[in-house]
Amino acid sequence: MRFLIKPIGGNIMNCYKCGKEMRVVPEQVATDEKGLPVYHRIGYCDACMSKFDIDILEQQKNQTVQNNQKPSNKKQSTLSTLAAVFSILTFTVPVAIILAIIDIATGDKKNKLHTGSWFAIIWCVLVIVVYASGAGNKENTNVSNNTSVQTTASEPVKETATQKESIEHTEQPVDETNSVISPGYTFDADGLQVTINDFDLDFTDYEDEYGWNAPADGTKYIMIDVSYQNNSKDDKYVSIYDFQCYADNTDCEQNYSVVDSSSLNANLSSGRNTSYKIAFVVPQDAQSIELEYETSLWTGNKEVIKLQ
Repeated sequence: MRFLIKPIGGNIMNCYKCGKEMRVVPEQVATDEKGLPVYHRIGYCDACMSKFDIDILEQQKNQTVQNNQKPSNKKQSTLSTLAAVFSILTFTVPVAIILAIIDIATGDKKNKLHTGSWFAIIWCVLVIVVYASGAGNKENTNVSNNTSVQTTASEPVKETATQKESIEHTEQPVDETNSVISPGYTFDADGLQVTINDFDLDFTDYEDEYGWNAPADGTKYIMIDVSYQNNSKDDKYVSIYDFQCYADNTDCEQNYSVVDSSSLNANLSSGRNTSYKIAFVVPQDAQSIELEYETSLWTGNKEVIKLQ
């Protein structure tokens, strides 16, 4: 795709990072299929020493706006509405689940909304869990009372070595939540397979043609190589901004200019895949570095990925 160069404000724009004025100049970034040069508007900020591909940023902004626009003519499907109503009544919960599954599996996703079906499924699952939890607690209480009566009426039973080992193991569970991942780590996000192919916690092999991309004193770059595979039946929108980085629980800025970022986002159809390299600025002395990725818009669940 070739971008037209249009001077903006006498080739002066405000920096996307610090807000001060930056110089805008046309630069060749590629050649098209005919061998003709392709130019982009490149912004250079002398205040914070940042470099921006303005055409890429505007393209991303327009794409994001288009993806966030919701059609105004969509209405709830009939099955979705019925599933939501039946889920509220306790004795019709099974009917609600069946209607919701049928609606989601066979419904018209382009022209109809299915929010009621998702609500019915989530609500019914919560009702079942709460009911099962209450029944389980009652059963455990009865068993505990019966055991207490039997123990009082009989002689004490000595613990075997195997029982002691089992009790000690139960009292000291192994916590694996803080383990650092290895390259090749994969997780699922509503049918989108996300893989951390590799990561570099002291990334120095970055483009710095003008000497402006060096990290500030006391900071460094980290880089992750991530790939996406759409295993669902629906289109999936992915972007380098899907990930958030935290160093010692503090949010870290992303810097796309130090990696090959000719593309910042994609709308993957079913079966398609893509990959990106993403860079963040973190403190040199950071003790822990973690990534977060929202795996579901419905539940708000997040995948926490520990790099250090």
